[in-house]
Amino acid sequence: MKSKRALLLCVALVFLLATCLIGCSPSADEITEAYQKGYDQGYATGYDAGYNEGYTKDLDGNSEIPPPGNTIPWNEAINHVGEKAVVRGTVEGTYWATDSNGKPTFLNIGKDYPASDRFVVVIWEDDRSNFPQAPESYYAGKTICVQGLIQEYEGVAEIEVTSPEQIEEC
Repeated sequence: MKSKRALLLCVALVFLLATCLIGCSPSADEITEAYQKGYDQGYATGYDAGYNEGYTKDLDGNSEIPPPGNTIPWNEAINHVGEKAVVRGTVEGTYWATDSNGKPTFLNIGKDYPASDRFVVVIWEDDRSNFPQAPESYYAGKTICVQGLIQEYEGVAEIEVTSPEQIEEC
């Protein structure tokens, strides 16, 4: 008698589990819509991007920021100071200021120094060891997407980068 109850209970649990899984799965229309949304944003595997509503967590896992498909052009970054975002542009010049306090590395996006309307990626000396290659050499001339908090320093928009995961070629 106990084995019949146990078997009946197992069958009921399997049926309940299967019902939950079927009811919780996205429909074919939802999958198609999510894929198209991600594809429209420039993802090769659009389903994941679209299904996540086109947003990813920042490197700290905190607030949501736009994915690379929704990047801010480098010349508009100054209008987004105080926001966490992804900024896109070509590295037009680089400089490792070894004689400056904190020995920063500068990646000048869109225009090179001293243009005041450029966008700057700042990598402090303490964070250079996180990069497998010298950032000023590796990123020179490349079009990159930079993730982080947009700040302003002396009228120039910038993002301070602490790890290579914040920079992608795009």
